[in-house]
Amino acid sequence: MVSQQILLDIHNLLSLSVKKRFENIPFNDKFQQPTVLVMFSGGLDSTILAALLCDLLPENVCLDLVNVSFSGDGTTSPDRITSIISYS
Repeated sequence: MVSQQILLDIHNLLSLSVKKRFENIPFNDKFQQPTVLVMFSGGLDSTILAALLCDLLPENVCLDLVNVSFSGDGTTSPDRITSIISYS
């Protein structure tokens, strides 16, 4: 069984890593609202990344989740289905 301290350490390390990646993004003042975009498949990695960004980004920064589907009507792709479930 994994201890609570190990889980907390993993969370803290992931949060620090994510923060390092976005803290030096040169947001352009010409746009009304700065935006960070995540390619969101709904898998474990993109879901964790999006959740951490929600917690870490300043309130004035918008987080956009983007999912691309190349299947017929766009609703039957496994990534599309998983992303909708993860977002919910």
